[in-house]
Amino acid sequence: MRTSLSLGNTLGGMLPVQSHLGRRQEMHCSLLEWLAPAIVVILAFTSSSLAMDKKTELRAALAAWNPGHFGAGSSVQGPLNIAAVERKTLEKVRNSRCPQVPFGCAHEYWEEMKRMIQPGDALVFFRTDTRSWNEEGYAIIRDGRVIRVLMTKIS
Repeated sequence: MRTSLSLGNTLGGMLPVQSHLGRRQEMHCSLLEWLAPAIVVILAFTSSSLAMDKKTELRAALAAWNPGHFGAGSSVQGPLNIAAVERKTLEKVRNSRCPQVPFGCAHEYWEEMKRMIQPGDALVFFRTDTRSWNEEGYAIIRDGRVIRVLMTKIS
């Protein structure tokens, strides 16, 4: 008896399988089906590794821009989506006397900053560590350098 498992006409092979009745069966299995679990694990590892490398690169750019402020207690989030940032900052000004636009009173500065973003740039949110001034804001990072910053908190 032959059992065929295939996702399509891809490169395939025959894998011998012992049935529960003890008879030898041959299962046709595409190479993709056979390797899929390993590919998923490799892609997951590679994606998280690339994300970690990107995060390290963004943190290094911020540390070069503001030395001594991006230690263990700091955080960097990004690259971020412009629309998501605007929604988040609009929520923050909702119950204030600021204009009801993203970044409130700093909206014009945000619009200017947004126009500077080019393909390949990273928009990030950062919070410096507690040993410094406890600053928060958004930055555009291009080619490993901070191009523009909009501070949202300094204390």
